[in-house]
Amino acid sequence: MIEKTIFKAVRERLFSDHNRHHTTYDDYVKLCGSYGISVGLAEEYLEALNGAGFVYHFKDNQYLRDYIFLKPAEISSSLSKTLNLKYTTKSVAELRAELSALQAKFAPLHLRKQNLDAKAMQRSKLFLRGGLLYLVVQSTILARMVWIDYSWGIMEPVTYFVFLSTLIGGLYFYLLERDEFTYVALERRQFMIALKRLYLSKGEPFNWKQWNEMRLKIVGLKEAVGEEVEQDLKKTGLEL
Repeated sequence: MIEKTIFKAVRERLFSDHNRHHTTYDDYVKLCGSYGISVGLAEEYLEALNGAGFVYHFKDNQYLRDYIFLKPAEISSSLSKTLNLKYTTKSVAELRAELSALQAKFAPLHLRKQNLDAKAMQRSKLFLRGGLLYLVVQSTILARMVWIDYSWGIMEPVTYFVFLSTLIGGLYFYLLERDEFTYVALERRQFMIALKRLYLSKGEPFNWKQWNEMRLKIVGLKEAVGEEVEQDLKKTGLEL
C-alpha cells in the first residue's frame, strides 16, 4: 500500500507540468530517489508506465533512451499526420460490425444518389439530342434558302454569320468552363447543371455532404479490414 501511494505521488509529480512534453531519465531517477525509491524499482515502474501507454521510453535506442516522453498521444498523432499513417485500436470484428451498420444507413442514401445521377445523365443526353435536332433544322432551312428560295450569292453572308456565331459560342464556353468546346465537355457541363438542380430541389434536397462523409468512412473501413472498394464509392460526384 505504501509503494502504491509513493508511486502515485511520483506519477503526479511527473505529469504536474502540463506544458512539459518530456523529461530526462536522470531527472526521473532523481525524482524517484527523493521518495526513497531505488533505481531498480524506478526502472520497473518506468517500464510499467511505458507499457500502459502513459509515457514513451525507448530504452534500447541509444539516441532516445536518455529521454522520457510524457505525451505519447500527441507524439503518435503528430507522427501519423506527418507520415500519413492510418491506425486503429479496434479489432477486425469490431470494424466489420461498424462497417455493416454504416452500410445499412448508407444504402438508401447511395441508391437515391444513383437515381439522381441517372436522371441528370438522361437530361444531358436529351439536351444533346435537342442540339442535334436544332442543327438538322438549321441545315434544312439554309439548304432551302440557298437552292430554292434564294441563291448562294445572297446566302453566303448569312452562312458566314452562322459560322461566326458558333465560334463566339465556343469562345464563351471556354471562358465559362476553362475547357475546350467539345461535345464531351458540353455533355459534362449539362450533366453537372442538371445534377445540381436535382440535388438542390426544393421538395427533397439531397445531402451530398452526408453522403460523402459516409462514403469516406466506408472506404476507410473497407481498406482497414482488407475488403475491395467498389468503383462507385471512389467517385465523389458533385460537391455543392
